[in-house]
Amino acid sequence: MATIDDETLNRRKLALIIVNRNYVRANRGTNYPDRYTTELKNQLQTLRFNVTTIQNEKECSIMRSKSFLEFQRSIQPGDLVFLYYIGFACQDENINYFLPLGSDTDEKDINFKDNENNVEHILDRLKRDDKPWAMIVVLDCCMPFELKSTAIQDRTVTATGLGPMNEQANVLIQFTCSANETTEDDLFFKLLLRNLDRENVHVTKLFHDITEDVCRKRHGQKKPFFANGLSNTKPIYLNPIRHTTRITKL
Repeated sequence: MATIDDETLNRRKLALIIVNRNYVRANRGTNYPDRYTTELKNQLQTLRFNVTTIQNEKECSIMRSKSFLEFQRSIQPGDLVFLYYIGFACQDENINYFLPLGSDTDEKDINFKDNENNVEHILDRLKRDDKPWAMIVVLDCCMPFELKSTAIQDRTVTATGLGPMNEQANVLIQFTCSANETTEDDLFFKLLLRNLDRENVHVTKLFHDITEDVCRKRHGQKKPFFANGLSNTKPIYLNPIRHTTRITKL
């Protein structure tokens, strides 16, 4: 059983939930109901996370969002940071991009090929100066879609899933599907909610268990991609609990 010290028990925890679902020109929107965001937020708050939510951001880049900038500035050395993104994303020339809403709502062509929509650049911004003690990133952007864009020579952008990402020190990166794949189910999200509050389970094991469970339920297909740069020797828990033992005198 894990030994929970004061530092682990009292570590400050920050969460950022980004939800983009109101895409106009894509052939479909994301299929998650509004209550999913609320359920995730409530569960993280129960685990003593300070939660920031960004929903349907109108800026053409998440990094220009006032809420994102405030969240980034709030990160202090030693913080545990949790990021969950729900929305469309794609890859081009082996680079992953989040698809913004801003240019999708006013009849302009989407130009997602901007460094500020580059997934790795966004993660770099959050871990600037190596402030987070550890960072957990869940990218829930495996939904299929099609849309037109001049960003890649006027051709239609079709979701092929996110490309694999390299391990980063002190960062766990989790996809809800295999790399280079798409899926329409919400299986990963549901299993995450069931597992988030597991007591004294290292986050590496927690996400490994979820990944294996998703794979079993998908009959071995589309196993979620997982890049773990966290140290197993670090006591990284979402729900650290110190159990006291009562000694009864005979």
